[in-house]
Amino acid sequence: MIEQKRLDLFSTPVLKAIFPDYQSANQSLLGAINAKRAVDPKGIDRSNQGGWHSDTDMLHWGGPEANRLAEFATSLCAPHLIDTHAGGKRDFRFACEMWANTNPPGAQNDYHCHPGAIWSAVYYVDNGGREGPGGELILQ
Repeated sequence: MIEQKRLDLFSTPVLKAIFPDYQSANQSLLGAINAKRAVDPKGIDRSNQGGWHSDTDMLHWGGPEANRLAEFATSLCAPHLIDTHAGGKRDFRFACEMWANTNPPGAQNDYHCHPGAIWSAVYYVDNGGREGPGGELILQ
């Protein structure tokens, strides 16, 4: 018998949580996204195929709920980071980018990566009211 030991050197943690008061937050976020799309109907060209992609500055135009969502996400991730600073004092800060995608039926976002990101988050403001297929998130 060969002796073996599993070492999880490059594991991928996945966190799942429900954003507090998401119903009210979604209304505010959707309003901000629709307003941004109205003034910038072209958006930017990234991984979107057939949909709209905002600029990555949603923390500035998304209103208080966008900032609350970013704070929620970073508060979930922070306890899962190890800081080697002496005395246990956290020596890091999060630098967040946030954007919105809208995808009508048949649109999608191609596989892509977020270079330099330690954590990435996905939040669905509106899945089109669908049960079942639609709005799937595939991580590779």
